[in-house]
Amino acid sequence: MSDNNNTVGKVTIKSRVKSFGGYVIECSHESQALSCSMNFVLYLPSKAYNDKKPCPLLYFLSGLTCTEQNFITKAGAIKYASQHNIILVCPDTSPRGDDVPSGKAGEWDFGKGAGFYLNALVEPYNKNYHMYDYITKELPSHLVSSFKDEGWIELINENLPKQSIFGHSMGGLGALVCYLRNPSNYLSCSAFAPICHPSRDVCAWGQKAFKGYLGEENKEVWKTYDPTEIVKALSNNSEQYQLLKQKPSILIDQGSDDKFLPQQQLLPEDFIEACKEKEITII
Repeated sequence: MSDNNNTVGKVTIKSRVKSFGGYVIECSHESQALSCSMNFVLYLPSKAYNDKKPCPLLYFLSGLTCTEQNFITKAGAIKYASQHNIILVCPDTSPRGDDVPSGKAGEWDFGKGAGFYLNALVEPYNKNYHMYDYITKELPSHLVSSFKDEGWIELINENLPKQSIFGHSMGGLGALVCYLRNPSNYLSCSAFAPICHPSRDVCAWGQKAFKGYLGEENKEVWKTYDPTEIVKALSNNSEQYQLLKQKPSILIDQGSDDKFLPQQQLLPEDFIEACKEKEITII
């Protein structure tokens, strides 16, 4: 990895910038799940990059209109990732490219930049918009297979990284869904101002996205991408439920002056109530 624009496994390294002793690495790869080329950004602390000692992964899923660059550039998280020896993984928020369908001109809450971390069913979006599979399956697999010889990534087993997930707004929704549906794959989950109940009729963002990507006739599928409904549907005897009960508390960080709270776009109270009923700890 001495040069920029080299290929490691299935990943192309586009640039490397030194930061807090480690490196911010811009990457791209061809995604089968999304049928397009995708960008993502890693931050590798010095322990991983320089000392070749494995570190855990922390995925950040960004919100509406964002790209893979927003969090890594603006959040100030690199300092803390360096201190705690955490590899940050920042994927894009949707498939990209001239051949990828999007919403209407001027729309910012549907289409490119607004993939909602689900697997679309409705044409023409069902060819490319499989962000759920991309985040939970393809991207982790590419990270492990491409970088295993570098010694950077701490593994639970030969195919599964030691990883956690968090996100903001639409990305908070995605983080909660990925975690709740796959508790054996993640150690913890946090969300900043997440969209908590997108299938509820008052949530305009959720209604628009779910109708457009999943189809109005598929209301039961909507629930599988809705954190509140996922928790409500948990069977007390299921392995999924038992794993979630054993996990650290889910952290929801929500500002009280957030303008989208009174617009009922976020609905954290619904998710909190569902978790209380199922005795899943949340802070």
